[in-house]
Amino acid sequence: MEASPIGRSAKVLSSSGLGLLLVFCVNLGGRAWAQEEELRYKAQSLRRCQSTDPCWPSQREWTALNASVDGNLLALRPVASRRMESRLARLTWLVRAAALQQVQWETYPPTNESCYLEFPRNTPRQQGRVSLYSVVASTTSHIRRAVKLASKNKLRLVIKNTGHDWVGRSSARSSLQIWTHKVKDVAFSDDFSPKGCRKVPRRKRGACNRGPAVTIGAGVQMLELYQAAKDRGLTVVAAGGGGTVGAAGGYLQGGGHSLLANLLGASTDNVLQFEVVTASGKLETANENVNPDLFWAPRGGGGGTYAIVTSVTLRTFPDPTAVKVDVSVRFPRLGPGYWAAVHELIDLLPAIDDAGGSGFFYPFPNLGVPKAGANFVAGMFFANEMDVGAIQRLWAPFETKVEALAGSNVSVQVKAEPKFSDALFPLLRATEQTVPITIFGSRLISRDFLTKEDGPKKVSDVLSSLQHPPGLSVIGLVVAGGQQARNSDVDSALNPAWRRTLLHLQLLRGWTVDTPFEQQAAIKKELTDVEAAQLRSLEGPDSMGVYFDEADPNEPDWPGAFFGDNYERLREVKRTYDRDTLFICRRCVGSEVWDDEGLCRLSS
Repeated sequence: MEASPIGRSAKVLSSSGLGLLLVFCVNLGGRAWAQEEELRYKAQSLRRCQSTDPCWPSQREWTALNASVDGNLLALRPVASRRMESRLARLTWLVRAAALQQVQWETYPPTNESCYLEFPRNTPRQQGRVSLYSVVASTTSHIRRAVKLASKNKLRLVIKNTGHDWVGRSSARSSLQIWTHKVKDVAFSDDFSPKGCRKVPRRKRGACNRGPAVTIGAGVQMLELYQAAKDRGLTVVAAGGGGTVGAAGGYLQGGGHSLLANLLGASTDNVLQFEVVTASGKLETANENVNPDLFWAPRGGGGGTYAIVTSVTLRTFPDPTAVKVDVSVRFPRLGPGYWAAVHELIDLLPAIDDAGGSGFFYPFPNLGVPKAGANFVAGMFFANEMDVGAIQRLWAPFETKVEALAGSNVSVQVKAEPKFSDALFPLLRATEQTVPITIFGSRLISRDFLTKEDGPKKVSDVLSSLQHPPGLSVIGLVVAGGQQARNSDVDSALNPAWRRTLLHLQLLRGWTVDTPFEQQAAIKKELTDVEAAQLRSLEGPDSMGVYFDEADPNEPDWPGAFFGDNYERLREVKRTYDRDTLFICRRCVGSEVWDDEGLCRLSS
């Protein structure tokens, strides 16, 4: 079974590898402890409470928690431990507390633990990094009660929204999970007034009347949000394209990119208020007037770190018109002509930005299919635009130059849409299964670099020098510039590099379920030390940065890469609201004093 309700007969799950964990936690300096009692005592002060410790909640406490959350406490097992048809499991992962879209984050390499659907039926099913318990929260009260138990017993706590997680922040070994997927409230306002705005001096308070807005619960997904807005002739600055992504979760709090950022600013620029549960279990409001630091930090400073967001209020806007451009290019084989075509597209990006465009391009230099050739596709969206002729003229030089390349076959289709949502919804409605095991290496590339005479050529040269395994190996996202760049005076924790960004460039690498952990480690190392290093070399490792949510899980100097100059201020906010680091996740603010699992404290 993937999960079972907690009842009188339920047994407390044990975490394996406790001895290894004990030794790891206390032997950080290479020192050998002679006596087991001394080892256990030292370990207890350095790590989270484990299921074999006296501090672990008793069966009575688990049963009491279950009653307090209306029977919504589950004991979890990996999805693949349940004998089900694999395609069904992949299609239904979003409604399973134990499941993640990126299934490698359910494994635990140090003790060779994994549990894949593809494994033979007689293969032992191991817990890996799947949480031991989950509170399937549908109310703020459920979240508060789970936080209080975790704080009291010093448990490793995981905050999971939908499980779209490329960096491993929605799972952790020997943990209690709070799953916010079912917090689904949606309420629109014609003229939103943040709480507390009339109780502070006029010179200090934000405007009380902030215009049209929507308040959504933590579990509302992009398609649900955009559909509710579309029904009212409205839109919001959120989706980058994934309809099942949680709009209020790690996406937004990590500085989520949007196809409307060029027109309306970053997603975080359009947040008006949060409701949060703090590490003490208290429900708080955060906006420009009330708890302003707790309003500043989650707008780009990362999710699961300062408090648990239970709702967020976002500005709404009239649904604009749009012109959509679909581009496809094919060469019979991979060669210099192909990369010359990629260069021409990258060279066009500043002009696309100037015209108000956003979108994506997918190079496929190696589809891994006989006679498929070398291909790339692009989709660009020009919001608040209806002049098809102007957009055709913008793309005409690109089309002419690519057509002149030997062997090329190019198509540029331009279409006006009455509403931007009409162009966006085919992306949002795409079925999202669990995907092939994938890790990212990525970099934010500045507009300044791409307007240099040799900038676009340097980018295409780096891409051409990389290895390209079959399938999708590179993604280019044009999801900044325009109003997002002009909003540099907005005081939020968004990585400052985003204000200078024009291109978010991603490398994708992966492996199959039967790849040994040692080989997986080699693939990760190659990505970090060699391939992603070439992206960092474009503008220098100390320039620009990386998008927090779509990053190399082993990004070097991650505090600077993810947060830029904001990191020290973010640490201060963390100390103020979560001094004991109850809320922790991989490569998140404050995690540098813990190991990757958030189980062993490395320093004070």
